[in-house]
Amino acid sequence: MIKEMVKDRDGAKERCLEAYEKAEALQEKLNDVITFVDPAEQLEELPEEGLFRGVPIALKDNVCTKGVRTTAGSRILSNYVPIYNAEIADRLKKAGAVVIAKASMDELAMGGTNLTCFTGAAHNPWDTTRITGGSSGGSAALVASGVVPMAIGSDTGDSVRKPAAFNGIVGVLTPGAVHAAGAHGRQRVAVPDLNLADVQGAEGIWIFGCHRTPLFPFFPQILWGHSLMYLARARR
Repeated sequence: MIKEMVKDRDGAKERCLEAYEKAEALQEKLNDVITFVDPAEQLEELPEEGLFRGVPIALKDNVCTKGVRTTAGSRILSNYVPIYNAEIADRLKKAGAVVIAKASMDELAMGGTNLTCFTGAAHNPWDTTRITGGSSGGSAALVASGVVPMAIGSDTGDSVRKPAAFNGIVGVLTPGAVHAAGAHGRQRVAVPDLNLADVQGAEGIWIFGCHRTPLFPFFPQILWGHSLMYLARARR
């Protein structure tokens, strides 16, 4: 799916605007987005080439985005607007990805249900009476509902793997040793090295390196050991 999107250069604008509008339309039902990100400016700045060029994506809301509110699902950070991008955000932008949403998550990534976000519980698109799992539940639900083909999550023990299972999609742990910064807490952060990894039964799965790095000294003991990971739809 992602490869086909990248090949369809002329369809980038329509595709990203459609994803943004779909996310807005589903918000009342799913409550899977904390902050919507208008893709218009990003579309104007698309690189000529890129392995994610024109692909709409969502970022878990613990990934810093310059000028865009980043809350980590906590009321404590409900007005926090970073002055810099996380490295993964910069790398994805360089590759041409277009962020359309900052996704719901358990508060400060400390949870496994996605019931503790300050904006309220996220809902599973397959059955809204059920949970998405956490802490990357919003990212998983946005993929499962067909809003985006890929989203970024983070994982210490099962914060991507569990939502992937609960929402019927693929979650990929990202091994390696690439330093990155800009995600809340002490994190092992996955960033693109731009090598495609083929995963059985799935399209558009990319595996990137990660490295543990201490971040945000004002949360020295609250968050630790996360790995940013990718969630993507399996071919059905």
